[in-house]
Amino acid sequence: MKIEKLFVSLTVLLIFANSAAAKDIAENRYSIISTSFYLSKTVDSDKVKADFKVYAEGDNYNMALRRLTKINNNFLFFLKNLFPKQDIQTKDAYGYSKTAVVFVSIDSKKINKIASVLRYIANKNFQYKTGIKPINIRFIVSDRLKQAVKAVLFKKALNKAKMKLIVVNKILGGGYLISNLQIRFNPMYPVSYTMANSAKTLYRAGLARSNNQNMQLSPGTAKIKVNVELQMSRKMQEK
Repeated sequence: MKIEKLFVSLTVLLIFANSAAAKDIAENRYSIISTSFYLSKTVDSDKVKADFKVYAEGDNYNMALRRLTKINNNFLFFLKNLFPKQDIQTKDAYGYSKTAVVFVSIDSKKINKIASVLRYIANKNFQYKTGIKPINIRFIVSDRLKQAVKAVLFKKALNKAKMKLIVVNKILGGGYLISNLQIRFNPMYPVSYTMANSAKTLYRAGLARSNNQNMQLSPGTAKIKVNVELQMSRKMQEK
């Protein structure tokens, strides 16, 4: 909340400053210097979102549902030993003809536990026409971490703009002020693995492993980048 208030306050201040400067420039003759630069910071992903499909077939839907219930209960019991209960979500089972399905989702900061889930699936001997399929795994940067990093970059951008102003005034004899400053953050994209049909083939999606007992996922990193456009102006002396 404090970070958001800082952004809002600085944004309002810049809007008033930029509006006043624009009106002043329109009415008077100014020497204007414009420049741009960018800053970035690379951070480790600190959150994981994963989706799994639990399925079972049978001679009829009721049989499929009974088979599914056993597999799903065992899977949820395993997950609850790794993740807090609130990190695990399930969607209501649906079925058609002779197949029953339920989806299980994980949204957690315990990113190092996902490899254990994949080992569980890869080493499990499911009955015929039953199983658990990983759908996708997304390593992301949480909103809290993004806001903290953005606050750091925002402060660095302001400080760098001030340093550029000092250099300009030193070279050109002073009198320049910051008349326009725009700070824009680039969108971030999560690190994502699109899964194959079985955990046994996950290495094709970028996994590094020597065997099923040493399966590892690479959470990767994300770069938070800010583009800065700076305008400095000085009123020209009348001849």
